[in-house]
Amino acid sequence: MPSTLNQQLAKLRQLNLSVRQGLEAAELYIPQINQQLSQLLAIGLLPRQMCLGDIIDESRYDSPHGPRDSTWLHQAAIGVGFGGVGAVGWDSNDLWTFIHFEGPIDAQVVLNFVPFADCPSAIKGLLLPQVEPLVRHACKLIRA
Repeated sequence: MPSTLNQQLAKLRQLNLSVRQGLEAAELYIPQINQQLSQLLAIGLLPRQMCLGDIIDESRYDSPHGPRDSTWLHQAAIGVGFGGVGAVGWDSNDLWTFIHFEGPIDAQVVLNFVPFADCPSAIKGLLLPQVEPLVRHACKLIRA
């Protein structure tokens, strides 16, 4: 096998391993984090809120399912009172409009939010690096 194919195969293996390790750790920690956030909300220490993190995935639409000049994005998020850690699905054009014109979190973010338990495995695995900063941000609003 040519060396460039070996290099590509090694990169694919590393990506697969990395996402699978992220998935395993995410499935261990995120349900516990979500439970704690829910309990803090229930006793009034955390307000209902939606915090957005980084874009963790970008994919092109299948031809019949979306515009040719756009992509589908997954943005890490934490929705206290909306299911905890998860992801917001966006059409890239809608995200651009939201960033430039909408301002604060609006109903579209909540409607597009998918809780961790309902996310595809790959998205679950990609969420893990975003969890700590999102939780830290959400907990800044703890009412002490």
